[in-house]
Amino acid sequence: MTSTLSPEADEAPTRRRITFGGVLAIGVVVAMIGFWVWAFSPLAPDDKADALQDDSYVDAASARCRASFAELNALPPAKDSDTPQERGAVVAESNIIVGQLIQGLREDAAGATGRDRELLDRWLVDWDAYLGSRVGVRDALLEGERAIFTVPARSGGQITETMDGFARTNEIIDCLVPLDV
Repeated sequence: MTSTLSPEADEAPTRRRITFGGVLAIGVVVAMIGFWVWAFSPLAPDDKADALQDDSYVDAASARCRASFAELNALPPAKDSDTPQERGAVVAESNIIVGQLIQGLREDAAGATGRDRELLDRWLVDWDAYLGSRVGVRDALLEGERAIFTVPARSGGQITETMDGFARTNEIIDCLVPLDV
C-alpha cells in the first residue's frame, strides 16, 4: 500500500532554534517587569523634586499653621457677611493672621540652607503673592465692590495648587492654603 502523505510529512519535525532576537525580546520583557516591580516596592527611593532634605522645619511649620488656622476659624466666615464692607472687615482681620503666619514661617525657615532654602523661599514668595491677592480683594470689598477673590496663575493653574503641592509633598498638611476668603 502506498502512502498518501507526502515524503516531507513522514519526516520528524525539526526543533525551533533559539535565536538572538528571541532571547533579547524575552530579556527586555523580563527587565521591564522587574523594573516596575522594583519601582512600586518599598526598596525604590522616594525622591521628590520639591521634598525638603531636612524635615526639622516640618514640625515647627505644622504647629504654627495649626495655631494660625485656629485663629482664622474663630473669625466669622467671610462668605456669610451681609455686605461687601462687612466681608472686607473679616478679610482684613484674617489677612493680619495670614501675614503673621507668613512672617512666622519665614522665621522658622531662617536656618535652612542649600536646596531647602531655595524651596522654602519659593514657597514663601508664593505665600506673599497669595496674601497680596487677599489684600486686593479686601480693598475692593471695603470700597463696597462685589469683589471676586482670585489668585495668581502658574503653569496653567492657580498658585495655590503649587503651594498645597509643596505642603503635601513635605507632609505639612496643616499648612494647606486657607479657604476663608
